[in-house]
Amino acid sequence: MPTITVLTAARTLAIEAASIVDAAIVAGNFILYKQSGAEINLGNVGPYVLTNIEAVNTVAISGAGQVIPEVSVATINKIGLSANCTFTFPTAAEGKSFLVELKQDVTGFRTATWPNTVRWVGGTTPVLTTEGNKRDLFRFYCVDGTTWIGEVVGLNIAA
Repeated sequence: MPTITVLTAARTLAIEAASIVDAAIVAGNFILYKQSGAEINLGNVGPYVLTNIEAVNTVAISGAGQVIPEVSVATINKIGLSANCTFTFPTAAEGKSFLVELKQDVTGFRTATWPNTVRWVGGTTPVLTTEGNKRDLFRFYCVDGTTWIGEVVGLNIAA
C-alpha cells in the first residue's frame, strides 16, 4: 500500500495513503483528514514536504490509442482495454518509472502495441492475457535516458 511520508522539523510520519482523503492548513496547523473521520494534526512546525505520493491515471475505456502521462502526473496507469490499443509513452529520462495495468473488457482478446523505445526484459514482448475481465501488470523504467525497460509484474490477474 502506498504511503505518504510527512517530513517536518519535529518528526517524520508514514501514513497509509489510501486512508487520507484531504489535507488543509487550519489556523496555521497542517491537518490530514482520514477516511474514518479522524484527523491527524501535524501542528505548526512547517515547512512540510510530502513524498512517496503515487498518483493514479485511470482510463475506463482505452479506444485504439492511449497516451501514458508524464511521471510527474501519474506513476500508476490503470487502463481498461476496449479495442486493440497502441500506446504512446512519456519522454524517457533516467530515473523515471511507472506501472501500467491493462484490463481486458468482457470480450477479451485485445492487444497492445508498445512504443519502439521499449526493450523487454528477456528480449521478448509479452503476450497479453486474452480472457475477458482479466488484468496484466507491467513496470517500465529508464536507466539510460533514452530507452524504457519493460518487465512483466503479473499476468492473468483476476479482476
